[in-house]
Amino acid sequence: MASENITQRAKALQELLGQSNRNSRLTAPSLKGQPFALASVDEWTRAWAESEVAVVTVTVECFRTWAQLWMLGELRISGGVVMGPTGSAKGPPPMIVPAVATSSLMPKRAEARQFCEKAAGIIDGWLVRVRDMLSVPNLLWYPTFVMHPGPVASPTPCVPGRLSDMARLTGAVMIPALLAEELRSKATTPLWAKHFGDHQGDLGRIVSERIAKDLVNYVRQVFDLASVQGVMGFGNVVGFNPPVVTVGRVEGRTVPSVGFLRGAESVPSPLLTRA
Repeated sequence: MASENITQRAKALQELLGQSNRNSRLTAPSLKGQPFALASVDEWTRAWAESEVAVVTVTVECFRTWAQLWMLGELRISGGVVMGPTGSAKGPPPMIVPAVATSSLMPKRAEARQFCEKAAGIIDGWLVRVRDMLSVPNLLWYPTFVMHPGPVASPTPCVPGRLSDMARLTGAVMIPALLAEELRSKATTPLWAKHFGDHQGDLGRIVSERIAKDLVNYVRQVFDLASVQGVMGFGNVVGFNPPVVTVGRVEGRTVPSVGFLRGAESVPSPLLTRA
């Protein structure tokens, strides 16, 4: 992200905090006991802004790659309808921690880098919980299997379906305030407030809230806009007994599938859509 955009985000944080770097005369003690003039709060709001941009940008980049590695396990097919329990999708971890650590967007300040690394670990676990919500609740993916001619239905791709049909994005995992509190309590380092006063704790809370809101909204958009395609299903026709019975419903299963999610890459980063 361009330097001027980071500056704009730093100013936005200052406004949210209710302070202006031009006229603030507040001071706070540093570790060495010397007063620290908050007239230079630009330096620190900028570090927080850099942290926010790094965490959100890297998470979105990782999500796009990670979602292609999800594996949709074997699902049951009955008459064209597919069923699968919660946790039907598995796969490797998102690996946001190493991606953040090696990103060129990482802030230079040690306190900000520490926040980014801790936040990445929290978001890694959160995204796994989101993926583990996926299930397949009686979806008609194979309409030709409802009344299929012949003894066997050979491998057939599913009709494209919405990813949102596979998950009801409800519960604690999709509440921004809960993710924000986890970020604030576990990722914000005491060094901020210890060095530069209570307002840094306020900035940590604000940034945690903005990151959480952005990422929850982003995931919701992915689930609304992405589709499930290419999942192969097959099975046998129940009661096939020619010449009396030559058509019937298919009872079978799907082939475990990787790369079934399409369209996640087209969902823009929330940093591009939020002022």
